[in-house]
Amino acid sequence: MTSPTGTKCPTTNQIAHTGANSHASEIWDRIQLVPGVIGLFIVDSENILVKSTLDNSTTAQYSTPLKPLLDLAMMTVRDLNPLDRMQTLRIATLNYEIMIFPEKSYFLIAIQHNKNAKYLKP
Repeated sequence: MTSPTGTKCPTTNQIAHTGANSHASEIWDRIQLVPGVIGLFIVDSENILVKSTLDNSTTAQYSTPLKPLLDLAMMTVRDLNPLDRMQTLRIATLNYEIMIFPEKSYFLIAIQHNKNAKYLKP
């Protein structure tokens, strides 16, 4: 698998030895079963693709602008209360919901159809 920038990504087996990966795998498996989820991917703290259900260009289309937004949201939470930390960032558009679950060494991003959408594209 390659990252959105074309570099080779570690396989799931190569990252399976980290403690964080078992937690990520549990979350991954649970979110994949949610009706309406159309894409799921994990990027590391350097925004390098680790795992994705989407093609590389779609993953890059989402991950590239989301990383600075996520960093800003995390800094804002930290500035408001240094003892707190952000658990989820949810962005709702007319058609989709993007949910970002930040962890210490990776970010899991889920994209699903907005169940309240009135203008879904076919």
